[in-house]
Amino acid sequence: MHFRQPCVDIIKRGDLRKDAGQALVETALSFSVIILLLLGAVELGSMAYAAIEMANAARAAPQFACMGGGSFISNANGQLSPNTAGMLNAAEADAPQVYNLNPSAFTLSASMTCKCANGGTSTCTEGDCVDSFMLVTVTAQTQTTFKPLIHLSSLGPTFTLNGQSVQEVLP
Repeated sequence: MHFRQPCVDIIKRGDLRKDAGQALVETALSFSVIILLLLGAVELGSMAYAAIEMANAARAAPQFACMGGGSFISNANGQLSPNTAGMLNAAEADAPQVYNLNPSAFTLSASMTCKCANGGTSTCTEGDCVDSFMLVTVTAQTQTTFKPLIHLSSLGPTFTLNGQSVQEVLP
């Protein structure tokens, strides 16, 4: 009785030699695609984190204006203006990782409008609202450039990230 060994028959026919490197090539191609996907996910995550920090920095500036003591500066006519230097410091402190990457690209623009609580108009001058109190709306906008680790020519070398916050405060 003669038993045939299946592996010996395949080797004799040469079928095994045709598929010898196929698994290695498939693994190499799959591995490179997986690595590119992981790098893209890390890059997208870091950009999303930077965008969240910019939004938080924009929110920190009007919150600084809400604080008493030096949040508004009064000129010689008694007209109020926002303390933009303090607001910028608050925004920079709230977004340290984005600010430290590119300090020269981090900008803050702040503005304010005033109205009386009873619906009257105000010029942001102390004593404008006789029968009520003044409501101040502070708007802060932050902006920076984000440089990704991996540069794709179709997307450009940098991205501009913006944050904006509008808050009503009492002077």
